[in-house]
Amino acid sequence: MNMHAKKIKFVALTSYIVFLAVVLLTATSYGEKSVVTDVSTLQLALCSMVGSIIAIAIFFQKNSLNFSAVSVWVVLAFGCAFLAMDDAFMYHERFDKLIHSLFGWEETRLSDRIDDILVGAYGLLGMTFILLKRSYFAFSSRFINYAKSAFLLSVLMVFCDSKGFGLVDGLIPIMHHLEEWTKLLGGGCLFVGMLCALEDILKARKLLFY
Repeated sequence: MNMHAKKIKFVALTSYIVFLAVVLLTATSYGEKSVVTDVSTLQLALCSMVGSIIAIAIFFQKNSLNFSAVSVWVVLAFGCAFLAMDDAFMYHERFDKLIHSLFGWEETRLSDRIDDILVGAYGLLGMTFILLKRSYFAFSSRFINYAKSAFLLSVLMVFCDSKGFGLVDGLIPIMHHLEEWTKLLGGGCLFVGMLCALEDILKARKLLFY
């Protein structure tokens, strides 16, 4: 990679980090319909788009077609699209309310954690999928490293969203803010990782020349 390309990537990454920081620091609210959620939804939608492009790049590779590799990236792209829709339409919150309604439950500190458990399950399922199919991601170690960071941030996000499961009640205001930071930064890690994977696959296909 030439020095010019490195500088462009450094400026782009720095600008992206600054953008996320500005969004978080200037947000007037952290509700489900806030700008933070909008940006989070956009990040996940872009992850889905990049994942689809990677699948297409693999599909049109010059050597033998690898349907398994294509399907893995299609599944990952679909998963990111689902997470984007979940962010936008609050599927896990709606499911939480549906469960309470179906069983006639009143919300308690325990039952109110159903939506948190679902979000945690999303992250665990995604990371498990990547680890089980890691041979299909081996061409981009950077993607795997960013995905691990995104998973760790998602774990912290769930912990904060659940208010520490009652373990640190005195820190609830701080955890409320930290939840949004980890959500946005976790999505940012995944997005950057997907871009790294796209760059690596295009280099492998000799479609990038720097």
